[in-house]
Amino acid sequence: MLFMSTTVVPKFVIAHRELYVYGRLKGTKRLLTAERDFYYHHDLDCIRPRHPYFDMCDVTACPATVR
Repeated sequence: MLFMSTTVVPKFVIAHRELYVYGRLKGTKRLLTAERDFYYHHDLDCIRPRHPYFDMCDVTACPATVR
């Protein structure tokens, strides 16, 4: 589900820091990796394919953001 594919842009998204593989070190089998934030709609249909054990109760937010 892409953010730009919807007519309504979501007000809130969930950021999750994950390991991102972006290539291989030339001439070796070693993978080049980095941690980066991935963003998901605050909708289980968007999150569950990659994170089947996700539970909305695990989400935290700053109280000022919730208001």
